[in-house]
Amino acid sequence: MKKCKKCTDSEKCILHIEKSSYQEDFIKVGFLNSFYNELIEYIIKFIGHNKIEELSCTFYSEKEKSEYKEIVSKFNSIKIQNAIKKNSVEDYEEVDTNIIVPILYSYFNSENDAFNFLFEDRVIVFDHIFFPEYDDKDDFDYSKILSKLKKIHFNYCKFHTRYLELNNKEVFFQDCEFFDIYSISNSSILKNQSNIIYQMCIFNDDVSISEMDIGDYTINHTLFRDCQFAKRVIAHDMTFKQTIFNNSKYNKYTNLYNLELYNCVINNDFILEAYIINILDLSETTFNGKVKIQFCKLLSNASFYNTKFNNLADFYQTQFYTVDFERTDFNQIAVFSEATFNKNIHFKYTKFLKKSIFRDMIIKGKLDLRNTIFDDEANFLDTRADKNTYIPIQVENRETARVIKNFYENSNNVIEANKFYTLEMKEREKELNADIKKGKNIFEWITFKVHSLSSNHSQDWLLATFWIVCITILYSHINFVLQKEKTEWYILPLIMNLTIFMWAFLEINIYNHIKNSYKVLVIVFSFFIYGFSNNDFMLTNFSNNINPFSIMTGKENLNFITLLYKIIIAYLIYQLIVSIRQNTRRK
Repeated sequence: MKKCKKCTDSEKCILHIEKSSYQEDFIKVGFLNSFYNELIEYIIKFIGHNKIEELSCTFYSEKEKSEYKEIVSKFNSIKIQNAIKKNSVEDYEEVDTNIIVPILYSYFNSENDAFNFLFEDRVIVFDHIFFPEYDDKDDFDYSKILSKLKKIHFNYCKFHTRYLELNNKEVFFQDCEFFDIYSISNSSILKNQSNIIYQMCIFNDDVSISEMDIGDYTINHTLFRDCQFAKRVIAHDMTFKQTIFNNSKYNKYTNLYNLELYNCVINNDFILEAYIINILDLSETTFNGKVKIQFCKLLSNASFYNTKFNNLADFYQTQFYTVDFERTDFNQIAVFSEATFNKNIHFKYTKFLKKSIFRDMIIKGKLDLRNTIFDDEANFLDTRADKNTYIPIQVENRETARVIKNFYENSNNVIEANKFYTLEMKEREKELNADIKKGKNIFEWITFKVHSLSSNHSQDWLLATFWIVCITILYSHINFVLQKEKTEWYILPLIMNLTIFMWAFLEINIYNHIKNSYKVLVIVFSFFIYGFSNNDFMLTNFSNNINPFSIMTGKENLNFITLLYKIIIAYLIYQLIVSIRQNTRRK
């Protein structure tokens, strides 16, 4: 800020003193009146001083230069001062056109040319000025003054206003702050200002971009760079030809409370990088350029209902909470690599017409792809439920598991495909559970249930081993008891073993899972109970019984319990082999 001659160390002038948004006190004490007078004088002096030097390169003779200097002197010191004293913008404009133009008439063809000459190609810099609130009916409407200027640079200014009439003006806002609801006008970019309108500005209330402000409903320039938004940014039924947001602070998050672009058309790239957004609504909007919503945190709701991405859509490392991808069209590559979904995610009636990349995506809720259309390859490599582990994601239905399983199978990654095959089977089991309540598909339900309990659909070889050991111990224990005359001495240990096995069965049946530590404890307790009661710590009977063909090929008669046991053990051994193969085979 250049030092103001009217400001002192203890007190600032009326232009630079901070003003509240409520102006009644200003009007009572004359502050509002003084502000407009001072602002007019600020502009007049800025223009008058520079126009003398500017015109010295325009007129040819020394006489013409001298005449113009005299004109500017009168313009600054006499006529405009009289207008200022009248305290009226209208009077100022009347004096401006009726007095200045006739003096300059010999050099211009019309009054408009004369008036425009005073402001053309001159950037008016407002430095650290605090603009107060004004009413549309106010005689001291400084927006009418600003509307006469052609090029404006607001530097570290503060505004208590809802709207600035800057249509078709070249403007630039550097480090400015807006305290009230603010409407964006269709201004042009001030040249040599990095193709941006608002740079490093702070908006403390809603920012609206609507058809009321812009005649042709089109924004032709980039609006915001490194700006902070305390509340909403809203645009309805607009067309944007340039980038809206540009955040160069990649190592620092920028707040954007609420962004709503409804039924808009974005013709250039749309970039949101390192923003913290509470609510994001891009419904009914069409993006013709590249979309990069990266490194963002979408804290509450994000809606992409009926949104069309006609170019690249990249959501790399963005965190979603509640999000709606319904009837969304991805007509080019869609990237969700390392994105995080903290709740359920449904791509309902969403179309992926080109390659879609979900690599390293984290979904803490459930994924639903049942009503999703894939016309090209989808990459789900290392998609998981937790960032630090490789726990498979939860799926909402069987179709979702099948889609991901097919990706791994097409990539010759059979081991990972088998994991989603398991999820597919579990979802089918849920469907059968619903059918069984209606009395349908009873035998298919039994088959799926046995397959699930025995080896988690041929995926858990430890579970199959657990059942082989447990059932063999139980069979050996029962067989030993039946061979004794005084069975009452052996009933209690057998009941204890039965109780332990029943608990393990219920744990697996209810939760579809049992911890490996529990498996070990069950086997250890059963072993000691069996060993003490049968005096078979060397597991001689256990070893002979576990061979499914040991009795079936001998001369010994085979009773029904032994036959049933042998069938079960043969099935479990088969599941053990298949489970190991499923986790190690290439194809």
